[in-house]
Amino acid sequence: MGKEIIFPGSEAVGGPHKMMIPCDAGEVSDGYHTFNELYQHRYLLFCGMAAIAYARGRQYCWKSRTHWIEGEIQPVWNGWFVSGIEIGGKMITYHLPLEYWDLFNGVEREQAPPHDGHTSQDVIERLKEWLKAGRD
Repeated sequence: MGKEIIFPGSEAVGGPHKMMIPCDAGEVSDGYHTFNELYQHRYLLFCGMAAIAYARGRQYCWKSRTHWIEGEIQPVWNGWFVSGIEIGGKMITYHLPLEYWDLFNGVEREQAPPHDGHTSQDVIERLKEWLKAGRD
């Protein structure tokens, strides 16, 4: 029942290392929250951000049951959809469980827009830029 996870580590501890955990990775906790709880927070916070952006009409919010994989449009994994907010022409996207479909305010698209190549770090920087710009 164990699952192998990779911890990023640092140069001080020799870089990334693997560890077997004797439970579902989503139940791993820092003593305050499990990964499952933190992902629920993330899903709801992104839905809340989209609701604000959509209501203001300043950002383009969308959702789709398809996404781009290696240059081809494909169905999102069973039970999931992709959602996005475009801020200043830059994309922020997250895959969300279908149970959040009705909570995410956005235009329903037959096909998701092509992925702009953004990384997780790009999303962090884009969110910071959005907040610093007064949420315009």
